[in-house]
Amino acid sequence: MATTFQTSQTTPSTIRAARTAQGMTLRDFGAALGVSHTIVANWENGVSAPERGRIAAWIADERQWVRLLGLQIFGAQYEALIQNVLVPA
Repeated sequence: MATTFQTSQTTPSTIRAARTAQGMTLRDFGAALGVSHTIVANWENGVSAPERGRIAAWIADERQWVRLLGLQIFGAQYEALIQNVLVPA
């Protein structure tokens, strides 16, 4: 049984939405972001998540869609963190 990486529930759907909005295959999207299609599939399936350094690089990227992707993921992750501090499990 595969284990899932603890990440915001919105990260996989945000990544999939960005890829489909660009009309890209897993391979095309991975190539545009400098990762393999397998890594993109793992992100979309919640198996793993982009590292903080990669998200920061996306936020600094010159392509608007990449910056937006980074900002959306960053915002969702830190919103979840704040909620965990305010309302512990």
